[in-house]
Amino acid sequence: MKEGTDNVAVGLCFKDFSYWSGYSSVGLNVAARLTAEELRKHGISSYVMGVKNNVELLNSIFWVNGKRAEEGLGPLTNVVILAPWITPLDLRALLDYFPSMEFTVQSHCNVAALYGDYRGISNLRNYADLMNDYPNLSLAGNALPFVQWFAEAYGVNVYLLPDLYPVKEHHHHHHREDLAECPQCHEDVSPERPPSGLRIGAFGALRPEKNIPSACAAAILIQDRLGVPVSLHINQGGERSGREILATIDQMSQGIPGFDVVKHKWMPWEEFNRLVHTMNLLIQPSFTESFNIVTADGVANRIPSVVSSAVRWAPDSWKANPDNPDSIANVGLRLLADPRAWVEGKETLMLHNKRGVRLWKGFLYEDDLGDTPAHDPDEPEPAWTDRFFRVLRKLWPLVAWTRRP
Repeated sequence: MKEGTDNVAVGLCFKDFSYWSGYSSVGLNVAARLTAEELRKHGISSYVMGVKNNVELLNSIFWVNGKRAEEGLGPLTNVVILAPWITPLDLRALLDYFPSMEFTVQSHCNVAALYGDYRGISNLRNYADLMNDYPNLSLAGNALPFVQWFAEAYGVNVYLLPDLYPVKEHHHHHHREDLAECPQCHEDVSPERPPSGLRIGAFGALRPEKNIPSACAAAILIQDRLGVPVSLHINQGGERSGREILATIDQMSQGIPGFDVVKHKWMPWEEFNRLVHTMNLLIQPSFTESFNIVTADGVANRIPSVVSSAVRWAPDSWKANPDNPDSIANVGLRLLADPRAWVEGKETLMLHNKRGVRLWKGFLYEDDLGDTPAHDPDEPEPAWTDRFFRVLRKLWPLVAWTRRP
């Protein structure tokens, strides 16, 4: 255990890809901001550091340490680098320069999405090798499947540090038509789209694993079964595979009376949340996820989401077969029929935060709560009988051996 807890201070560092792309709604940016905000709510000094390269990371550490010194506080105790973007050579230099500061590289996605990071797996394996020489280096992941796989595959300890999302009260209308008359919300409605009909959001990067075509297919079924105008809202821009996916969506949706696809460019997170606020339903049928901020954005705006089992923290009643548009549509229709469907999502998100903060505290305060958990923190705690028989099964070979003649 560290000497006291008041001296613990963590910097969450993400590579600011918006500097290169011009997009301001980069997922790592939002994840760092939200996780830091939730940690601060629980008394953990947290700082967000957006950098373009290793030199800016060094300068950011100096800047935060200087700011803390002015306040009579000690330097950062921990720096968590979100995503494996830093080269092993640059990381080694930081470890040598700050031998008393603990550095952690966190994989920000599950195994299937690691292909999107140039040399991501190679870097993670090199970091694991560096751990033999540097006791101030550790590895983490924000998804339990990645943590369990990497730890077993490469024989190193990996911490589970989940993304967190502060849950707040938000202004909301149960009747979305009132948006046009509400002085607090009138700007939330895009001027080129009247506030009528059913609005469904299928937001996220146009990558195959996000499965946006299945969301579109399900939205078409919802429009057909309800017989009301439906507008499907998606993001576009910046993805190598986006052109083919957009073409598929256009071919699928064009010429259907009462069905429109509205394409939004990437926007700042606050502006994006105003867009989410105008939706009636979100569809996020991803094949792989480590958290899924958009679903949490929906909860914050009282909008339910149809998700796959990859969004582990979401309620089971929100989950559909991502490879079956009929299954997605059926769950969506059920959620649309329940004006309080979002409440269950709020409850499961708050439970995710509670368990996630516990893991972060265990890691930062160096107790055994930070070790790889025996069960998924987004699944219910096993009953005492299950835990008892699990221990008994482990001990049975020993008991059987002692009873041998």
